[in-house]
Amino acid sequence: MPMKYVYVLTSTESDFYYEQFFISITSLHLHNPRAHVVVIVDLKTKEGLTGKRSGYEQFISEIVTITVPENLSIKETSRWIKTSIRNHVSGDFIFIDCDTVISGNLENNFPHEVNVGAVLDTHVSLSDHHLTLYFDERSKKSGFNFSKTGKYFNSGVIFCRDTPESDDLFAKWHYLWIYSNKKGIHQDQPALNQANHEMGGVITELAGEWNCQVTHNGLPFLASAKIIHCFATSMKLYNCPFLPA
Repeated sequence: MPMKYVYVLTSTESDFYYEQFFISITSLHLHNPRAHVVVIVDLKTKEGLTGKRSGYEQFISEIVTITVPENLSIKETSRWIKTSIRNHVSGDFIFIDCDTVISGNLENNFPHEVNVGAVLDTHVSLSDHHLTLYFDERSKKSGFNFSKTGKYFNSGVIFCRDTPESDDLFAKWHYLWIYSNKKGIHQDQPALNQANHEMGGVITELAGEWNCQVTHNGLPFLASAKIIHCFATSMKLYNCPFLPA
């Protein structure tokens, strides 16, 4: 079964998530014209993908529309779906965030022992992360203790092999995200890293070229990057030169 490339899209005409998604899948098609691309959406998003917002159809292989709890915001809906992808997609896949540009061929035979693979957040160990103190504060609020691993993985690009280990990780990730979301921690990465910690470190670290985070320490990987993660939501707090892009 060929590798699948999976996106999660939750969007309305008042945001730019669809436009980010369209740029990403267009660039993926340029470098991987035969790629099997799957997009997972909620019902409200699917209803809005008409007219000028239907151009994505020429670049995808299948669309999966699912029902999510009605009380979730658009960002919460995205994370609810993202953490439950394994329930909706069979086979091996690479999940890719919408705020990316694909800059190379993504065909790769990951070592058989890699069940789940991801790149470190900001390309550094947890002790060197610029948000270490923030993570400690969040951990106290949620009761998470993923800091013991020394690593904090970015969830923007995830390789997932169709194995019981990856099934268990996603199930735990989804459960922990729902738990932390109720405590006011809406990001999905804390729950992912806590799930990885509780499972004894099932995530294998991938090379930075698979998720080149150009806003944070990503320049050394830019020349060889396969996927460029070009938009950091946290940068909206500043006068970010990347925002016009």
